[in-house]
Amino acid sequence: MVNQAQEGRKTEAGVKEEKAISANEKINRALQLLDEAAREKKEELNHLISEKYSNVREFMNQTAETYKGVIDKTKHSIDEAMISGEERIKEMKAGLDQKFHENPWPFLIITSIICLASGFIIGGTKRPTR
Repeated sequence: MVNQAQEGRKTEAGVKEEKAISANEKINRALQLLDEAAREKKEELNHLISEKYSNVREFMNQTAETYKGVIDKTKHSIDEAMISGEERIKEMKAGLDQKFHENPWPFLIITSIICLASGFIIGGTKRPTR
């Protein structure tokens, strides 16, 4: 009887071990199949990726060509605005310089008032506290 119980335990353990081995074999087979499929599809995937990338590259080139004229016009407009802005500043500077040399007193009075007001603001009141 003892031998039969031991043999029963061994067979149960053997069955579990066989199931574990068969499960591992199944997983290994599945991994091998996936690896083979990946190898077969590798070239196809590379071709698809390069095709998609070439489409994006073509789109970017077409967009750049399309908007090149717009960019050039904008660049030209900005250059003209900068030139006209510089000319206006030079004119204002010359006019202000001429006015100052003709009659400097108003400018000196305005500057003095601004300095006095900023001195009061910064200095605050110096009253002693009780």
